[in-house]
Amino acid sequence: MTHAEMEAQRRDEQMALRLAKYSDVMPYSNIFFVGAMDFAKSAFDNFIEMSAQTRHSLVYTNFQLLQCLDGAYASLKNFPNELAVMASYTTYVNEEILDQFFSGCPEEYENDEVVRNFRKNVEVIKAVKLQFRKVKPSIEEFIAIFGLALWNGYTADLSVETARIVRTNRKALLLELQKVYARDGNTRYTSRMAEVFGLLVNTFREIQKAMRCVI
Repeated sequence: MTHAEMEAQRRDEQMALRLAKYSDVMPYSNIFFVGAMDFAKSAFDNFIEMSAQTRHSLVYTNFQLLQCLDGAYASLKNFPNELAVMASYTTYVNEEILDQFFSGCPEEYENDEVVRNFRKNVEVIKAVKLQFRKVKPSIEEFIAIFGLALWNGYTADLSVETARIVRTNRKALLLELQKVYARDGNTRYTSRMAEVFGLLVNTFREIQKAMRCVI
């Protein structure tokens, strides 16, 4: 695809999806990391008040959780009734190409452990995608759980001040979601919030289960 064709697709908001390759993984992971940092900076004023090291540590520690949530949400949007999952915003993988995914890549990427870990990651996203299909979160609900995943204080050693910021932002996210429900006339939103936040909890559990299997 030429640069002009890609630019035209971006302008029309119709980026074509293509099969992922092993060479896509690291570049797109880096792009997603930068995107998560930018999201935090733009959405939370107190994120920028933390040291660069703390900001990096917070995103890095919760990176897999953020990436899995985003991958499951994008996969459901683009492949609602298929088993394919998104590897990035414009690439995807499915069962048919998994065996060829590492074909032709440097030898260090073809070892059994790397292939096994990649398959585990795909299975986690597929499992979370099925849960997303049941709950059908709105974009506002997804942003809320994505934000809560970012401000997940249970997976990092936090200073007293950082822990305070985490609590403040988690509370703010909950209040904003309640405002959304009130705006939409949903006054009995407790059970719905439990469903939505269950996605976050279950995603974390799927990741932990996959890590235990790998070990």
